[in-house]
Amino acid sequence: MAAEDPIRRRLLRNIGLAAAGLAAASATQGAGGVLPLPPALPEPDGVSPIAERRVRYAGAKAVAGPAPRGLPLLPLRVGEFGYLEVAPTAWERYRYCGSERAPGLRSDYKGDSYLRFHLDEAARLQGANPWYSRRVGDRIHQDDLVPGGDRSSAKFRFRSEGEEGINVLQGVLFAVPHDRLEFTSEAAEEMARDALQVPNLVAYYAACTHFCCTVGHQEDPTAKAVNAWDLLFCSCHLARFDPRVVHADHGLISGAWEP
Repeated sequence: MAAEDPIRRRLLRNIGLAAAGLAAASATQGAGGVLPLPPALPEPDGVSPIAERRVRYAGAKAVAGPAPRGLPLLPLRVGEFGYLEVAPTAWERYRYCGSERAPGLRSDYKGDSYLRFHLDEAARLQGANPWYSRRVGDRIHQDDLVPGGDRSSAKFRFRSEGEEGINVLQGVLFAVPHDRLEFTSEAAEEMARDALQVPNLVAYYAACTHFCCTVGHQEDPTAKAVNAWDLLFCSCHLARFDPRVVHADHGLISGAWEP
């Protein structure tokens, strides 16, 4: 009998699913954007796994649907010529949903950290045609988004150039004045401080904490039907997250490999 894949074990424990339920979710990948499980991989030579642990983080609060936890904030900074980058951070906050070995979540990643406009296949199948459609792949400038109106949010990828599948890291960027954010506790405000260094901009990791589908904003018409057009919305099982409410959360299990 083949040895159990450690990534599969971590993923099942992280999202609290039975194996049968996870298989059913994966079967909907084409229509719903479910991230597939990685193939079984041996332990890398000379590399030891980081001890599994639960991490605390600040993120968009889960407000409806089956998602057990919020979406982690991504820290931003302004790079060369005003283009946005994901700032160095504690990458273990994002090592879940099968992306534990994504190159972009390693501290020694050699590529750049710019945000680039992105539209995944699931959103295209839903007929999404956002304002930045003609700029997919371009770097995002700090002035590209404007609070209110049609240019107030955008899907992006980061630290993923040349990658495919679950190694493509995605987020959602919002233009919202920070004084309009609601923090559910002092702990949430403290943990969020390092992520809120670029005025009027907030970014969240886009892997749903339920079935690991990719969350979007104003992409799926179903969101209108459930009064969630202004929320981060997961098309798979209608999980909703409020990008204007920052909550201190915990429970994501990190199990990635680092030297």
